[in-house]
Amino acid sequence: MGLEQRPQWQQHFQSRRPGFALSSPQTRRVLVVAGVAGGVVLVLSQEEVPYTQRSHAILVNAGAEQQMGEQAYEEILAEAARDGTLVPAQHPAAQRVVRVGRRIAAVVESGKGGGFQAHVRNLHWRFSVIHSPQVNAFVVPGGNVVVYTGLLDLVGSDDELAAVLAHECAHVLARHAAERMTRGSVLSALQLVAYWGFGIAVPADLLAPAFFLPNSRKQETEADVIGIQLAAQACFDPAAAVTVFEKLGEVERRMGGGRIPGFLRTHPVSSQRIERIKEVRDGG
Repeated sequence: MGLEQRPQWQQHFQSRRPGFALSSPQTRRVLVVAGVAGGVVLVLSQEEVPYTQRSHAILVNAGAEQQMGEQAYEEILAEAARDGTLVPAQHPAAQRVVRVGRRIAAVVESGKGGGFQAHVRNLHWRFSVIHSPQVNAFVVPGGNVVVYTGLLDLVGSDDELAAVLAHECAHVLARHAAERMTRGSVLSALQLVAYWGFGIAVPADLLAPAFFLPNSRKQETEADVIGIQLAAQACFDPAAAVTVFEKLGEVERRMGGGRIPGFLRTHPVSSQRIERIKEVRDGG
């Protein structure tokens, strides 16, 4: 949800190896069969995102996705507890986040918006607050949301807090984490084909701006679009999303985030997000 951060990418292949002879009929048959089989799997794995009706491929089992999210969430909370930064559940800030978050989660589980909904049924939503100056919030699969106090200091009303939490809950509803894992698996497979079939090592550093980062920006915009609809259905003012991103944009400018080129950003710039939110809000 928060400010732009440049991700770290690793290069998976360090050396080149001779590829198979492409003139070999056996090699061509293997590549054709693998390509056709992969295409069929991707077609059969398509799911429709609620509210936006965008179709995307998901190869990750929902149960496994939630299990990974639960494990990651427990590790995050355990680390915060060791550092003394985990805000107690009885603290007013934590109670406020839980109260607003549960209203948003109830809308997510209501079944509205069409699309694929099975993964949000009977989720155990959890909302936690960690003391940190970071102006950020994030979610991991399974409905586990973490908000930093730096962001709580920035937002004013419950409507603005709802805009933040609805955005994070929208990521869960849209299965964005599973989509990222699916894309990573597909691209890894393509790297292997290029490496072993053609002798071409494709560095992961080149894949980031070409595949991962554009999809990340698309997911953030989609979460914005879904989020304002979730907030409105939970009886919060969806216009508060505009004021939140205005504040985030100002913080981003002070921190020099505007110097990051657009194609290297994980999130769209705040001004673009505001324009899109206004379009949806006004029926565009």
